[in-house]
Amino acid sequence: MFVGPPGSGKSMLAQRLPGLLPPLSPKELLETSMVWSVAGLIAKGELTRDRPFRSPHHSASMAALTGGGLRAKPGEVSLAHNGVLFLDELPEFSSQALDSLRAPLETGEVMVARANAHVRYPARVQLVAAMNPCRCGHGGAGKGACGKAPRCIVGYQSRVSGPLMDRIDLQIDVPPVTAADMALPPPIEGTAEAAARVLAARAVQDARAAEAGDQAGDALNARASGAWLDTVAAPDEAGRALMTRAAEAGGLTARGWTRTVRTARTIADLDGSVAVRRLHLAEALNYRRPGLFDTGASTRPASAFATA
Repeated sequence: MFVGPPGSGKSMLAQRLPGLLPPLSPKELLETSMVWSVAGLIAKGELTRDRPFRSPHHSASMAALTGGGLRAKPGEVSLAHNGVLFLDELPEFSSQALDSLRAPLETGEVMVARANAHVRYPARVQLVAAMNPCRCGHGGAGKGACGKAPRCIVGYQSRVSGPLMDRIDLQIDVPPVTAADMALPPPIEGTAEAAARVLAARAVQDARAAEAGDQAGDALNARASGAWLDTVAAPDEAGRALMTRAAEAGGLTARGWTRTVRTARTIADLDGSVAVRRLHLAEALNYRRPGLFDTGASTRPASAFATA
C-alpha cells in the first residue's frame, strides 16, 4: 500500500514491481497461460511468459475483480495469478468489490458460482494498492494541506475496511517529490540490481524448502504456515518479547502476527541472516502500521513498539 499525494510516484513504483520478481517457473508459466487462455486473452496452445500486471479501473465491479458472467470467466484477481494486481485509488473502489478480494487473498483461489457453472480459479497475487491521504489529495500537513482535516482524512481512508487492511503487509508513506529531488543524480541501485537481490533471497527460500522436503509444503515465505513457519521463522527472545508487547496492546491480530513473522523472515533473507532477529521483526512491524487510519485513538499501533 502506497499512501501519498498526487504526483509522488505511487503508480510508477507499482508498475516497476513486476521487474523485481523472478522469472516464471515452468509450473507458474503453465498455470498463468491456462487462466489467460480460458479468458480468451491468448490463442489456444500459446504460452504467456511474462508475469501478469493487471490494473483495473476503480469503477470495476465485484464480478470484474473476482470473475463471473454467463460463462463464469476469470476476473482480474485470477488474471493476475503469479503476478501483480494493482488497485490505484483504492478507496474509490466500491466496498463490495474490495471486500470480495478478502477470501482470495487468504486462500489463493476464488470460486465463481453461477446458476449454470461453478468454477474454481487460482488467485495467488501480489496485491499492490495506492491511495491519496484524503479526497483533496494532500492530507493534513505541509503545503496544500486539506482544510477539512482530520475529518476528510478519516472519512476517505475509512472507505477501506479493517479486515482488508489486515491483509496488507507493507504500508508505505510516499512523500511528495520536490524540485530538489528532481535535481538529484540517479540512484546507485536500479531495477536490475534490486531484482538480483530478490532472486538471491528467493534462491535461499528454495534451498531451505528443498532441504526440508515434504515438511516445507511451499518454498515461499508468503505461504509458510503452521509448523514450517515456526521452524524457519522462530524469532529470538528479544523479538518474541517485542511481538508480544505489540499484540497485547491491540496492534496485532492473529493474522497480523503470522503475516508480520513472514515479512520478517523475508527481511532476514534479504539481509543474509539465518535467524529472524528483533531488528527484522521491528522493521516488519513498522511496515504494517495498523494505526494508519487512526487520528487520535488511544490504542498504540504495533509500529510504536518497533523502537520501544
